[in-house]
Amino acid sequence: PLGSDESTWAAVSKKHRPVRPKRAVRSLAASVRTFKETEGPSGFQYLYIPRSRRLTRQEARSRLRRLGIDPYRILDITFPARSVVGLLVHNQYRPTVLATLEKHTINHFADFDPLDPVHLA
Repeated sequence: PLGSDESTWAAVSKKHRPVRPKRAVRSLAASVRTFKETEGPSGFQYLYIPRSRRLTRQEARSRLRRLGIDPYRILDITFPARSVVGLLVHNQYRPTVLATLEKHTINHFADFDPLDPVHLA
């Protein structure tokens, strides 16, 4: 009953067709933003938060991910002083980061100046 039609390569490959992964929502949103006019505030700003111990950038990114902050939206992580972490974020994402930090009772330094002679090493 199977015959030669069932043994052809087309029949075999039809049974084992790989499933295409769906495009990630983040990737699709980024593609759409490419062709739209900018809206809202633009630019980037550093957000300074305290740290209690020495961290690498990789550790900082993983800990921010655990808090619920998207590490792909953090453009740069700096360590300008002994107990401070600087996060470079887009101005539109800044309120989201501040709300997440406030939810976890992490205060940020509103008036931190990394060029102050007290902090320069």
